[in-house]
Amino acid sequence: MNLKGRLIKDCVTGLNFNAAHYTPVNGELLLHGHTFGVSVCVEGPSGPLWVVDFIELRKFTEELIKSFNYSFLVPRQDLTKITFNAPFTLKLKDLDCTLVTAECVATHICSELKKSYISQRVIVTVEEGVGNKATVEC
Repeated sequence: MNLKGRLIKDCVTGLNFNAAHYTPVNGELLLHGHTFGVSVCVEGPSGPLWVVDFIELRKFTEELIKSFNYSFLVPRQDLTKITFNAPFTLKLKDLDCTLVTAECVATHICSELKKSYISQRVIVTVEEGVGNKATVEC
């Protein structure tokens, strides 16, 4: 079967990172952590063999989410409000959003991937814990 020119979606799944963030729980902002899962799809017309190289897409996404791993995800506007005095290293990762949510993380990853996959549609899904996920298209 000839796939050239057909609209195809190539995806990589099974990527994850561990991070903490704060979010409203019963009306109160609480700090907690998750293992976040990440899946990325790139959609576009197929070339002679594929839309994107799986190995390249996986490596690029893994490198991108490495900066999230074992970090405290905070909204950029809150950076100056956070202080810690503790016997551990604090790795802050700031994001341009009002509150760090799965949607915020997915949007950040999507916009970074879109810089390399300009002519294709990029779809990023971020799972926050078990059974909760957000999907963003850019």
